[in-house]
Amino acid sequence: MAGLGSNKYTLFGVMAILMWSCVMALTRDIAELFGPIGGAALMYTVSTLALALVMGVPRLSDFNTRYLLFGGALFVAYEILLALALGMANDRQQAMEMAVINYLWPALTVLFAVLSSGRKVNVLVYPSVVLAFIGVVWCISGDSTLSIESIKSNIATNPITYSMAFSAALFGHSTATSPRQ
Repeated sequence: MAGLGSNKYTLFGVMAILMWSCVMALTRDIAELFGPIGGAALMYTVSTLALALVMGVPRLSDFNTRYLLFGGALFVAYEILLALALGMANDRQQAMEMAVINYLWPALTVLFAVLSSGRKVNVLVYPSVVLAFIGVVWCISGDSTLSIESIKSNIATNPITYSMAFSAALFGHSTATSPRQ
């Protein structure tokens, strides 16, 4: 790492993206081995211990109590819903659909931020958000043609997991926009 110079942060960013992209598959694999609830509990317990070892235990008094309670509750709800949706999917294809639905939260964050800000924004923001939603719908429809009926039939195969995934996307948006101070 010493010879990387100014490129080390770029390398760290690329490594973070690669690791982040593996999270959904890892969550599904762990759920297949330990069950949806046991897998989620194991994954978050090990992650918490590793984080505490590397970063130390945070002092809760350093955080705004409202942010800690509200943001923490939203984050926990998001993670539980997402882990269960991935673990309870009928098969790996459906787990991939849950992962794609999870990526609605950035588009929702942009949309709600634009709508609530009252500021004038570039008109291309709206078609971009619509395009993100169409991409998710297209992925959910799978190999079948893109139609409302095919989406409804796909969701009907396991409505609980789709509901959890959509709820997680909403909670993920809320977590990203919860007040920090």
